[in-house]
Amino acid sequence: MSCPGGKSMPPVFGGDKGYERWKTELEAWQLVTNVEKKKQAITVALSFPEGSEVRDRVFNEIEITVLNADDGMKALLQQMDTWYKKDKLASAYDSWSDFDSFRKTDDLTMESYITQFEKRHKKLSKHNIVLPESILAFKLLDCAGLSHRDKQLALTAVDYNTPDTIFKQMSQALKKFFGVKAVPSSSTELNSGASSGITIKKEPVYVAEDVNFTGHGQSWRNEGDSTQPSGSRLGPNRGNRTGRGSQRKNPQDFRGNVTKCHICRSEFHYANKCPKRERKVYEIQAESNFEGNVVVTGWTLT
Repeated sequence: MSCPGGKSMPPVFGGDKGYERWKTELEAWQLVTNVEKKKQAITVALSFPEGSEVRDRVFNEIEITVLNADDGMKALLQQMDTWYKKDKLASAYDSWSDFDSFRKTDDLTMESYITQFEKRHKKLSKHNIVLPESILAFKLLDCAGLSHRDKQLALTAVDYNTPDTIFKQMSQALKKFFGVKAVPSSSTELNSGASSGITIKKEPVYVAEDVNFTGHGQSWRNEGDSTQPSGSRLGPNRGNRTGRGSQRKNPQDFRGNVTKCHICRSEFHYANKCPKRERKVYEIQAESNFEGNVVVTGWTLT
């Protein structure tokens, strides 16, 4: 925005902008404005919003003749320093609190988060607060809102043997792996379509019922309404239909004994089909790891 006799309006005072930052911008404005030096303080005072505290204070406590002078800007800033400038210790602590409390939020991309982090760190350096590279790197990682798995992934891309560049390495690792927001996926596979993001979705993989495992070295599978063994050393009576009319008996184990339900000891069904059994269904939780393999992470009785 331009103003009569000048290249631009003075910087806006207040809001999220701190007093020291405003003074820095004001110094830059003085270098580019065409407003004559004698009129600069008046111009700045009139730029303060109507009804604001700073405008009321300026015109109530500073004489117009003081402002309308070659050193009017100096007088204006000296007065404003008594109102708004903090002592060095308080200012340093505020900068530290702003840095220490900063966390990545869902509305920030990883790039924006890192930019904001670096901006807050730069403010610390103005107060001679120096943090080691490793502390900065770990702070950046801890506040990035990542899971333990994702933190471990980022650490694999950082070489701790080069401590002078560890913060830069961490920044690059976060941008590489998490620079693009993850897109929700209906599968448990890695989101290979994203150039720099990884999607890992946790979801139930299958539902298993309680099955009677009988016999040495056998594995069992459910096929429709019957349970059949696979890879076992069964006797020859696999198709035994003796007893109870045409109902099929359970297969024999490797000793030749008919396998039985471990709940009621029946020879004609297993525990998963037993009428006396309390039906239990287990929901198995699994997820894909970084290599794309499915890993069981737990189960829940439903």
